[in-house]
Amino acid sequence: MTNQAARLKALFHGRESAHGEMRFNPDGSKWVDAEDEKDAKTKRPGSTNQQYGAHLRGDKIGVGEIPLREDGTCLFAALDVDNHDTPGVDVGHADLARHVQEAGPTCFCSWRSRSTRVS
Repeated sequence: MTNQAARLKALFHGRESAHGEMRFNPDGSKWVDAEDEKDAKTKRPGSTNQQYGAHLRGDKIGVGEIPLREDGTCLFAALDVDNHDTPGVDVGHADLARHVQEAGPTCFCSWRSRSTRVS
C-alpha cells in the first residue's frame, strides 16, 4: 500500500504548504466539525504518503491536493461537474468527454452521484 500511496501522491503532487482534508463518519456521511461546522478543511503542511495510504485503505478520509504549487506551476488540474438543477440526471458525460479531450490529455470518471470528475 505504501508504494501505491507514494505513486498516487507523486501523480497528484500539489502545494507543499497546504492540502485539503475531508473526514467521513463510519456510515459514509460527511463528518462535520462541531467547532466550526465545516466538513472540509485546509490543513498545513502539504499532504503525506500516510494520508494517501489511509485514503486508499478506506479509512474515511478524503485528501485534496491544491494544484497550484509554490513555484506557480501545476502538474495536474481537475474539474468536478455536477448537475444540481436536476438531481439524478446525468451531466452529459460523453459530450463533455469529447469536448475536453480535444483540448489535451484527460481522465474522466463517473460517480455514483451522476456527476463527472475530469482530471
